[in-house]
Amino acid sequence: MRRGNRHTRLALWGLGLAVAIPVVGALLWTARTLGDGKLGAGDQAGVLGFGAAAVGVLLGVASLVVAWLGYRVDRRESATATGTAAIADAFALAVRDEWEAEARLRRLNDPYALPVSWTAADEELVEPWADLIARSDAREASVTGPADLSGRDDGIGDLFQHRLPIRRLVVLGEPGSGKSMLLVRLLLDLCARRSSGDPVPVLFSLSVWDPAADDLIPWLEQQLCTHYPALAAERDGSTRARALLEHRLVLPLLDGFDEMAPAAQAVALDAINRALPVGHPFVLSSRTAEYRRALTPHSGVPVRLNGAAAIVLEPLGSDTAAAYLARDAGGIHSASAARWSPVLARLGTHSPVGEALDTPLTLFLARTIYNPRPGDGADDLPDPARLCNERDFPDADAVRTHLFEAYVPRPRPRPLLRAGKRTCRATPGWRPGRAARSHLEPGRRARGRRSVHAHPRGRPLPFEGCRSRRASRYRTASLQRRVFGPCRCQ
Repeated sequence: MRRGNRHTRLALWGLGLAVAIPVVGALLWTARTLGDGKLGAGDQAGVLGFGAAAVGVLLGVASLVVAWLGYRVDRRESATATGTAAIADAFALAVRDEWEAEARLRRLNDPYALPVSWTAADEELVEPWADLIARSDAREASVTGPADLSGRDDGIGDLFQHRLPIRRLVVLGEPGSGKSMLLVRLLLDLCARRSSGDPVPVLFSLSVWDPAADDLIPWLEQQLCTHYPALAAERDGSTRARALLEHRLVLPLLDGFDEMAPAAQAVALDAINRALPVGHPFVLSSRTAEYRRALTPHSGVPVRLNGAAAIVLEPLGSDTAAAYLARDAGGIHSASAARWSPVLARLGTHSPVGEALDTPLTLFLARTIYNPRPGDGADDLPDPARLCNERDFPDADAVRTHLFEAYVPRPRPRPLLRAGKRTCRATPGWRPGRAARSHLEPGRRARGRRSVHAHPRGRPLPFEGCRSRRASRYRTASLQRRVFGPCRCQ
């Protein structure tokens, strides 16, 4: 490309000189001849006509050059847009494959996705509904009021695509209520609906963003390059990640707003407004209380996210939780489901186990620990009825801590050779909280996996299922909060 550009510049200079030298010579001759004053009126008209013809030639050639350059620029922009769209298509396949594998690995849809429902958030958390409708186009303004935002389960994709005045959404909820799980569902739904050239939904954790130090777009670029190394390759002087962002081919799903430093949250809202204009869709998730506080900082002007509607996740009902645990155990009439009877009787009460098993996170942990899988015997597993023992678990936090510790397997002893003997010791630094975050890290099992998709020029475009070591540390520290909610154990 660079060699071709150099040859083109040389050709243009040669053409310019070939035209300019005779034309300048003709103009100088015209001026000198007319300056002698020895020509009659008829001869002067002929000389002037010759000079005018020379100027016409110069202008005509210049017009041709300008038109040709414009044509080349249009072709280059078209080729760049086409190439960037092809990169986005390959990137979308990698993102979809990664999160589908992660959902299977974590059994997020086994036996079925835990039901999650939502309603419109309080009006003071968003811009007035009339303002949202006024700023939307006719195609998108298909809802009559905030009540139309209510929904559940797999309706999140339809909500985002068709029932928002503007495709900008805030997802609020209590700790462990399923916000991050809902974002994963939305990501997979948008990937399934996506057509060629559409934006690629990408999940970002805001917990590692400092809005005072980094503008949002450069930070998104850095995150993309870190976690998807193929996007760090340069294309026409910038990274592929930057090209995707500039062409609005990345749909940011910004998770964990509440995990940012409180002083940075209002600054972050303003930075998002400046970096993502109203025509740029995005999703942001947060705990409700932290988001409410960010809207009214102690100093400065209150900030709202421009053009964004908001929903809040509703608490799980005891019937929903009971049906989920029983069905995962093999059905309400199965022997393994009968083991849950003491626990199911306490769901929805103020008992420690009833208060603990009230979020998607804790239900996920409980069913994983206590429900047998094919090939397992119910007698080989711990009895879930022990969760009802208030001497062992006097409060809900004790139940939650137990679930985290039981979910994460103890580290395998490492064999050491010492004085000719093989001894064992556990991995140092093990703590339930740290182990939970490490064990729940997405992509850990996929680190040997490579996904190769076609590059628009026929070369392979790799998107690693694994990430760099830096990405590994980041995702290790953030998944417990990002997909399954906060880890309360220490």
